[in-house]
Amino acid sequence: MTTAASVIHIYNGSVTPGGTDGNLVTETAVGGNRILIELHRGTESNEIPLAVRATVADCYLVQIASENNKIMLSLDSSHWASMVFFLFVGAENRLFYIKSVADENEEYGDTTGSLKVDFYAPV
Repeated sequence: MTTAASVIHIYNGSVTPGGTDGNLVTETAVGGNRILIELHRGTESNEIPLAVRATVADCYLVQIASENNKIMLSLDSSHWASMVFFLFVGAENRLFYIKSVADENEEYGDTTGSLKVDFYAPV
């Protein structure tokens, strides 16, 4: 069985729906960089727009999920959950939003959370 080249990429910065702009944050085959979110105890962070694109082939049933309850995701920046789901991701940006939530007892320091990306890409 051969390993596919990186298929799903996530971008931040200036991202527009249907565009191909943004700064590459992570690739599914390679791993990636951090998405930094400033957060204070007892608050929610500002929302950050991100884009997902498929680079090698169109992808279907793309799920992006938080692996802890501190990272929230949204498709419209109004309704927040621990997961977003796209039926189809192609070569153009599909936007989603990310924010973090901290309770009053949150520890200070560098707290890292992860996003898990699952998808189906025809071979």
